[in-house]
Amino acid sequence: MKGYKYSLSLLSLLYLLTNYGKGMENAMKFPDMKGLDDLSALNDVQIKDIFGLTGDEVKERLTKLFGVIDKNQDKVLSDEEITAWFEYVKNEVFLKQVQIEMKQIDADKDGFISLPELNDAFSQNLDPKEVEKHADGLLKRFQIVDKDKDNKLNLNEVGLLIDPMKDNDLKELEINEILEHHDTNKDGKISVDEFKETRSDDPNMKKDDELALDDFNFFDVNRDGFIDREEIVKVYFDPSNDAATLNLNDVKNNIFEGKPITLDLWNEKSLKFAVTSLTDYGDVIRYPQDFKLDIGKNVVLPSSKHRMGDDILNLDTDLSDGKDKEDESGDASDKQNTTDEL
Repeated sequence: MKGYKYSLSLLSLLYLLTNYGKGMENAMKFPDMKGLDDLSALNDVQIKDIFGLTGDEVKERLTKLFGVIDKNQDKVLSDEEITAWFEYVKNEVFLKQVQIEMKQIDADKDGFISLPELNDAFSQNLDPKEVEKHADGLLKRFQIVDKDKDNKLNLNEVGLLIDPMKDNDLKELEINEILEHHDTNKDGKISVDEFKETRSDDPNMKKDDELALDDFNFFDVNRDGFIDREEIVKVYFDPSNDAATLNLNDVKNNIFEGKPITLDLWNEKSLKFAVTSLTDYGDVIRYPQDFKLDIGKNVVLPSSKHRMGDDILNLDTDLSDGKDKEDESGDASDKQNTTDEL
C-alpha cells in the first residue's frame, strides 16, 4: 500500500520544509494519469502481470468498488463520497503502518512501547551526536502522547506519535521547534536568509540555490519574504493541503474531465484509473481484504516478494499475546490497546 506512507521520525523543520514541501510540489507536477497508470492500452496478459487478474476481472472489482463508495446508492459519486473514500483508504493504510511500526519497535513483545524501546529504534543507524541532539525532542513527544501517563505507549498513542497532526499538543511542539530552529534572530518569523542558512546541517548542501527558494516560497503564502507562525499552521495543517482534497481534484479533473462521475462513466474509465490514488495505486484491487472490502479475495502475484499485508498477518495475534502477558502480571488493567481512536 503505497498511497499514504508514514514513518516514525521527528518532524524537524528540515523534514517539514524539504520533504513535505517537495511532496506537495510533486503531487501537482506528477498527478494521476501522467505515468504508466493507464491500463486501457494493455492486453490481458500484461494486465494480469500487474494485477494477477484479467482486464474483465479488474473491471468487475471496480464496478463493485463504485457501490462501496456510492453511499446513497444514487449511481453518482459526489465530492463528499469520494473524499470520504480517500479518508477511509488513508486510515486503513495508516493503521497497518502503525501496527508494523509497533511490532518492529516493541522489542520485548509486551504489546506496548517503552521510552527505552523508542530510543533504541530511533537511534538505529544514526550518528551518536544526532541521537543526542534529538533526545530531548523524542522525550517530549513520548510524554505528550502517553495520555494515561503509565510510561508506555499503546497502539493509539503510537499513532499520535507517527502523525502529530492528530494531537494539538504535538502540533504546537512542531511549530515551536520549527521557529526555534530557523528563526535565528528570534523575531518570530523566518527570513529567506535564515531559511537558507538553517535548512540543512549538511555542509555540502548549497545554501543559496533555486531549490531552497522554491521550498521557502511554498510556505511564504503571502509572499512578504518571511514565514511566520500563521503561515506554518496554514500550510502544515490546512485541510486543503490534505491528500484527500488533492486527490479529489486530481480525480475529477484528470480522470473524469470534470464530468459527473456516474456508474456508466466510472465503468468506461475503469482501466484508466485502476492504478491511481482511487485504488491506492492498485492495492485496493489486488488486496481488497486488507481494506476490509467485499469485492473479491486477495491476489497472490507470482512476482511479489513483499507487501505490507504480509507484515501484518500475525499482528493481531502478536498484540493480543502481549496484552495477555500484561493482564497476567496485573499491569494492564487500565491500558486499552485498541485501534478505535486512530
